[in-house]
Amino acid sequence: MGERLGIPQETISQWKRWKIEQPMFYMLQTWSQSSGATVRMLHRHLVSPQMRCTLLAKRISDFYKVD
Repeated sequence: MGERLGIPQETISQWKRWKIEQPMFYMLQTWSQSSGATVRMLHRHLVSPQMRCTLLAKRISDFYKVD
């Protein structure tokens, strides 16, 4: 997910070395600071053929207009 959102591989590798407990928190927190970080873009990543996280994408679309 981090790679899809444009987080540098070096940062992802560092998080793996640190064995952080909540990697998704760090990934979303880092990504949220970028200009392209929108709920719509997150939804698009989740429904992409590579991710197929349809349940999570559905939860997001229940609360936000993502189309």
